[in-house]
Amino acid sequence: VLCFNALEMELPHEPHPNLRYVGPMVNQQRKETRTDPTSYLAWQRFREQHEAGPEECRLVYCSLGSHWSADRAFLGRVLEVFRRRTDWNLVLGLGDRLKVEDLGPISSNILLLRWAPQLEVLSMADCAITHGGIGTINECITFAVPMVVYSTKHGDQNGCAVRVVHHLVGVSGDKDREGPDEIEAKIQLVLSDPKIRSNVEKMRQKFSDYEKRGDAVRVVEDALKADRGRREGGLIT
Repeated sequence: VLCFNALEMELPHEPHPNLRYVGPMVNQQRKETRTDPTSYLAWQRFREQHEAGPEECRLVYCSLGSHWSADRAFLGRVLEVFRRRTDWNLVLGLGDRLKVEDLGPISSNILLLRWAPQLEVLSMADCAITHGGIGTINECITFAVPMVVYSTKHGDQNGCAVRVVHHLVGVSGDKDREGPDEIEAKIQLVLSDPKIRSNVEKMRQKFSDYEKRGDAVRVVEDALKADRGRREGGLIT
């Protein structure tokens, strides 16, 4: 069994002998086909605005995934943080589960998109607010972006949040209990804690090492060689 995650992001355990961790498969050149031209143009303008702004201004990306992003109450609390923290810029991907107009008026430091070009935004982001999906977590680490995880409490998301905290590549919170003050404090912590930033960079390097070593290719080739050896030895007819 090939596992497209990093063993280094797991909780301490002894992997099954038939399980091989081959590292995350993040295609950094993928085409974000769900980002329509209007949304992409809005992102380009927002990016230019951010790049032209003060150097100390931070860019935060928020997405609750493509299936669980319709928590209007929680997203409203996130937006409240950025309405008062105009020294931070926010890109919020709605995953097509809500309409932009569902979330009320926004300030100029906030960009709401039906589908955000996630990898491009992460390549510039200083922090990400995520739902705890392992795909997004892997992409955040690939771009060395520390996280604030607010699990939407489906599937493996609670466990992924625990892993982020365990390896100190971010922090986690409870989306159903925390208000704007708590959300702001967690973002501030992630943006300012040098140990979190250092750990994310170290984990990013471990991710990169899987590709450099060619772990996935080696595992497949070893399996093919073993199978060929069994056939040539007359064990398989």
